[in-house]
Formats: sequence, structure tokens, C-alpha cells
Amino acid sequence: MLSESSICIEVIHAFYALYETLDDFSQNLQASSLPIWLGDLHSATDLPQIVDHKARAIWLFQQLTYLPAQDPKAVLVCPGLIAADEALVQAALAVNHSKDRFQKAMAALKEAKIKKDHPLLCEPLDEWFHKRHPNMGFALKRAGLARLQLKQCYRHIPILSAHPKKVSWTWANTTSVKRIDMAEATRLLLKRGDDMGIQLQLKKLQTLREFEQLAIIQKLVPHLRANVVFENENAVDRKMLRANIPILYPYEASRPLPFFRQPKAKPASDATRTRRDDKQISDEVFLPAIRAHRYT
Repeated sequence: MLSESSICIEVIHAFYALYETLDDFSQNLQASSLPIWLGDLHSATDLPQIVDHKARAIWLFQQLTYLPAQDPKAVLVCPGLIAADEALVQAALAVNHSKDRFQKAMAALKEAKIKKDHPLLCEPLDEWFHKRHPNMGFALKRAGLARLQLKQCYRHIPILSAHPKKVSWTWANTTSVKRIDMAEATRLLLKRGDDMGIQLQLKKLQTLREFEQLAIIQKLVPHLRANVVFENENAVDRKMLRANIPILYPYEASRPLPFFRQPKAKPASDATRTRRDDKQISDEVFLPAIRAHRYT
């Protein structure tokens, strides 16, 4: 088993590697003269007004921390297309590799139950930030890694394998559904406490048939999906990928720039979305404390 100090050291080294690969990627992007397009930024307030598309892309890729008024559950969202040469593609692959390393290190930190304000994490990170950015408006002192938006740290830069013909973005409203049995429902309710509300829900649970199952429903934050069309000599291939941040594609000078259709400014609300005729889960929540619904 790894020691507490070795786990913390790996987190720090993985974070340094992530920052360094992002810096190298940004320098390659800054030096590029290939086409680039970025749409509007979403999902946060107090966003900087960056008109230049390349500068906005670099800012977006490097934004690993929460903005002052950013919702803790929200990530920065911005559609985009970036034509890339081999150097930029390799730099992006290095970023994605370092993101995986950092995510693995953070998972080990969580499993070892080491707090993010641990001195072994805080002090070297704080010192490094001050040396690297002496004029930064914040430091990680006394906060450990708390300012990091981990979803933004972990998400990969989308990289296409070929020059696309067409790219269009759509908003996806997704819902997580987890099926649980009576025993699991009881366990989850007891974790919430033993007040009168929980006791009433436990009694309500006992009215169900022994083998009945429930569905825990969680609405996820809307995200952007990109529908990508590739045209080969003999066929047309399609691919759908999650693309909350700009997509890189290997540029071919002999081919026309991809046609693209940017998404609507806001995702459609649930009220305007078509209901499924074969819906099997009741709209009415059965156990509010754990968001459990009955199957119809």
C-alpha cells in the first residue's frame, strides 16, 4: 500500500505535468496559423469577454479552477473547431494523457481519505503557484485542491482521426436511472437519518411487494454533443461525441473547411421535450429523500 506522502507527491507531480502539458499545447496553438472557430461560452457567469477565437480557446483549455460565481455543478461549455497540424495533435494527446494521470492520482487520494487541505498538498502547490504566477489573484493556500474544478481538469480535448466534412452540435438533456431493490432503498434511507420524515418513508417502503424494485432518477447537467460526418471515397461515416469544449481535427489543405452548425444558445427545457410513449417510471416521486420512483 502506498504511503500518505507518496500519494500526495504523485498528486502534486501529476498536477504539475498537467499544467506543463497544457502550457505546451497553448504555445503550439498560439503559433498555429490554421483555421479556428469558437462559439459562445456557456454555464458560468462573469466570463471574460475575449473576442479573439484563439485567445478564447487558450483561456478555456487552461481554466482548471472555479470562476468566482461558477455553479459548483457546472462546467464551462464552448463549442469550437480547431484545425491542427501534427505538432498540435501530439501536444493535445499529451494533455489528455496527463489528465488521466491526474485523475488516477486524485482517485488514490480519495481512496486513502486524505483531505485536500493536507499540508503535504497545500504548501508545495502554494509555493509553486506563487513562483510561477506571482501576481495571481488567488493561491491554493489553506484550500489545497478545493479551487480546482475537477471535471474541467479531467475532461479530454476531443481529437478527431480525420478531416471532417460536417460538424453540428446539439444539446443533450440526459437522465441517470439507477434500479435498486428494497434492501438498498432501506439502506439509503437510513443513511439520511432517523427523523419523522425518514420513518414515514420507511413505513411507506414496507407497503411494496417484496421483490418490487425502484428507480433513482437524477437529472444531469445538459451537455453538448457533436454529430460529425466524414466523407471517404466509398462511404459516409458518422460519429457522435461529447464536445463541451472545442474539437481538434487533422487539417488537410486540399480539402474544404468543414461545414458546421452551432448549437442553440440554451438547451431545450424538459417541458418542451417530447415525452416517451413507452415511459415505465412514474412521474411522482415515491421516496423523496432518495429521489426514488416506482415503475408503472
